[in-house]
Amino acid sequence: MSSVILVDNKTTPAIDTIELDAVLGDSHPKEAEGTESPVERGVDMTDHCRRKPDTLELEAIISDIRPTNEGIDLSRVALARDALTRINREGTLVTVVTGLETYENMQLRRLNFVRSLELGNALQFQATFRQVRIVDTLRVKVARGQKPTGTKATAKPDPQQEKKSKSLLKEHLPGAIEKGKKLLGVS
Repeated sequence: MSSVILVDNKTTPAIDTIELDAVLGDSHPKEAEGTESPVERGVDMTDHCRRKPDTLELEAIISDIRPTNEGIDLSRVALARDALTRINREGTLVTVVTGLETYENMQLRRLNFVRSLELGNALQFQATFRQVRIVDTLRVKVARGQKPTGTKATAKPDPQQEKKSKSLLKEHLPGAIEKGKKLLGVS
């Protein structure tokens, strides 16, 4: 069981990959959440399921001895520790390749270094990664005083009336409250 953490070298130029000598354990939980809406009688209604971001829990060891028997590199543990700490602190998004799956856009949320006499100079750590979903926002410019589609067009709003109105619903959707009350049968 071996894994590699790939770092985007544009944001963290000092290191490209962190090779792990041994993975002591890894966990790949997959979660989904059902949306629930309460109803007056009976059990809550569930009408949709949302997938939560992927998470990865990893416990691994890095030593100064390379797994390819290239010899001893006394700075390997220190470089890996510094890189993992920097990735965690700066929120750098990384790709993690495991024996089961490749995870992209992962943020190192939790990092714990374990030291013991048995480990010597080796670095044992526990890490929790969580996938970050990146979305774009669309901005639309709306002219001041423009009425939403589907309502009666009127003259320019009176500035004094705008100052008095504190309800955005009343200001932008005239009659919506009355229509809503009528639909619900409320007076």
